[in-house]
Amino acid sequence: MIGNPTLNCDQSAVRELFYETFAQSEGADEGLIISNLASELARQVSQSQTSFYGLSNTSDALIAGAFTSSLTNDRGINAKLMAPVAVHPDAQGHGLSRQLIEQIIDTESKNADVLVTYGDPSFYGRFGFRTISTAVVKPPYEIEYPEGWLAVHYTNKSESELAGQYNCVEAFRDERLW
Repeated sequence: MIGNPTLNCDQSAVRELFYETFAQSEGADEGLIISNLASELARQVSQSQTSFYGLSNTSDALIAGAFTSSLTNDRGINAKLMAPVAVHPDAQGHGLSRQLIEQIIDTESKNADVLVTYGDPSFYGRFGFRTISTAVVKPPYEIEYPEGWLAVHYTNKSESELAGQYNCVEAFRDERLW
């Protein structure tokens, strides 16, 4: 079952999902970092700058989830950051990430000028994300792999209209996350 953005987000279920997902693929240290980030984002969901999308199995256990949060600038561009995204290792390979990301793209298209993520271009490219120059949508912190800075445009605004330094929500204000 796919969830719409929600203001209710079980912090412990979120922490467990993101730890299990990232610890298995990236190691325990990365699992801890991302699960702490996800837990902090879960606390911020009620502040309206952060949304959570979740999928549950038939036992109502959280098996996939993703956050979107505001990226703001002084030009009034309504940008959203989609991160982090997780599908429990036992549930991978069943199209859940596709279902989740397509729901986010559809929902956020009604609310944002641009949806940005930082990840694997070959994976996110399947959903219409394209590399966007860090000179156009400048991330809050320097990123190691600029080719992984990706966006879906929902607007006809030109790159010069989108251009600027973007600020993130509190949970992402740690340059080690970038």
